[in-house]
Amino acid sequence: MNIKLPEHVLWLIRTLESNGAEAWIVGGCVRDSILGREPKDWDICTDAKPDRILSIFAGQHVLETGLKHGTVSVVLEHVPYEITTYRVDGGYTDHRHPDDVHFVSEIREDLSRRDFTMNAMAWHPERGLMDPFGGERDLRNACIRCVGDAGKRFEEDALRILRALRFAATFGFRLSQDTSMACMAKKGTLAYVAAERIYTELGKLILGPACQNVLVQYADILAEVIPELRSILDENPKETYLHICTALSMSPANLPFRLAILLHECRPEKTADLDKTDIKNAASHETAALCRNVLMRLKADRTTLDYVTSLVTWKSLPVPYTRSQMLQCMHRIGPDIMQSVLLMQRLDALADPMQCHDSLICRIDQATALLNDLLEQDACYTLKQLKIHGEDLKQAGFTSGRELGAALEHLLALVMDGQLPNERNALLERASQILHS
Repeated sequence: MNIKLPEHVLWLIRTLESNGAEAWIVGGCVRDSILGREPKDWDICTDAKPDRILSIFAGQHVLETGLKHGTVSVVLEHVPYEITTYRVDGGYTDHRHPDDVHFVSEIREDLSRRDFTMNAMAWHPERGLMDPFGGERDLRNACIRCVGDAGKRFEEDALRILRALRFAATFGFRLSQDTSMACMAKKGTLAYVAAERIYTELGKLILGPACQNVLVQYADILAEVIPELRSILDENPKETYLHICTALSMSPANLPFRLAILLHECRPEKTADLDKTDIKNAASHETAALCRNVLMRLKADRTTLDYVTSLVTWKSLPVPYTRSQMLQCMHRIGPDIMQSVLLMQRLDALADPMQCHDSLICRIDQATALLNDLLEQDACYTLKQLKIHGEDLKQAGFTSGRELGAALEHLLALVMDGQLPNERNALLERASQILHS
């Protein structure tokens, strides 16, 4: 096996070794290179202590990014490359960070502290592959296996549980039996992990090409970080959850959209004192609020919060049939959310063999085509698109702000309904009729 190193990485290794140090590339870049994937980062490990690394690269742009843990970043042409001293970790009191680290002189000792065998390999341009734990074999067998005792690995750092699932979803791998059992046994330790880190791993997991099988097999772990999913998982049979996983796997690899798919069937407590006609709408709004609370707890960004909340709120919107109905929907919720609603409804239908029928899919596809046509035509669905504005109505004689606003809304409704062209003279004439009626 040969790995073609970028020139900067090769230069860093040679510079370290010309100054009496030993250096290897390690971790994910080795794994990805073996898999034929382009590494996102190139990490270097060395027996040189941090102060020695700083001395060797004194003439370069150096960032002391993790000096306490032995990591220095050398920036070459605006790209940072991490160089870390061989180390072993002390205890993990918080199930996330080592209490202390100890620098060591052997690369094998450093590799022994890592999470999975596929991430515990090192490579050198002359010495080749260092693989003391069988990572290359596990890659060939599409297997994710912890280095050493799986339970201990997850006790040290609970986030590794989600990392294992994320790698399985990304690569389409399976977890070894001991790793899988330890994931389930130690899932409660995820309570010690910061919400931001859980959100990052969860996002990568549900975006994985093989996420469906992982979400189904390890649903109880998912419910550990999103307890609201229990309202679905406690069903017997778990048809709703399986339906969700199928729809999610068919959806575009867009994180906010997939989060909406994942969460949109989570149900709040039953709403009392409502007429039957109101229950469905109330449930949609309460589920949207529940989804928002989940994402706020996970520290999701505001854009994602707003998008998921809107999509879940309107997910049960009846499919518009006519131009007027579609324009009204676009006016009410915006074309982006409308497009997402139609896509969610289509995936929802496709994922349920009992309800999927050609006529429903056809209606949704026709509505989507209509929406795209209206956008391409720049059809009027907002007040900004009207060919007259507030100043025009003031000049026409409107004095009350409330009456002026109501008149504009009325004119827009007529335009969207096809009763009035979006033309300045026609709008002014109808505004005059409104004023004098």
